[in-house]
Amino acid sequence: KQLGIVNTRLALVLSYTTFCLPFCLWLLRAFFESIPLELEEAALVDGAGRGRAVWHVVLPLALPGLIAAAIFTFILAYNDFLFALVLITSEELKTLPVGVNDLFNATIVDWGMIMAAGVMITVPAVLFFAAVQRYLVQGWGAGGVKG
Repeated sequence: KQLGIVNTRLALVLSYTTFCLPFCLWLLRAFFESIPLELEEAALVDGAGRGRAVWHVVLPLALPGLIAAAIFTFILAYNDFLFALVLITSEELKTLPVGVNDLFNATIVDWGMIMAAGVMITVPAVLFFAAVQRYLVQGWGAGGVKG
């Protein structure tokens, strides 16, 4: 409250970053350590600079890890209820899970409206997973090939 970020999107961004960053760093560290150093060295010997070796050799091999970290972060931020409920009070900034919670009333529960909201909330997540799943599956397949 003293920082003046309560009831702002910045409060949510900072809270999600605080909780996602340690896991994502741990996950990505494991992926980058699994990439053989010899591949990067071979690119450097072939005349590629450090940046080009990272961009063309290391990042494509680490793509499944980057996608997995993105999926984890998306799921946590998109479905978060507690931080949004505590940190956001204005109607304009409420997240979808908090908005659906507002549909529950002490006297009347409109199940049709709640189910429609649930379907509408699910659509962006399904589209996100449809967009990234092929990269994740390609990475799994590439990781199992020995040559």
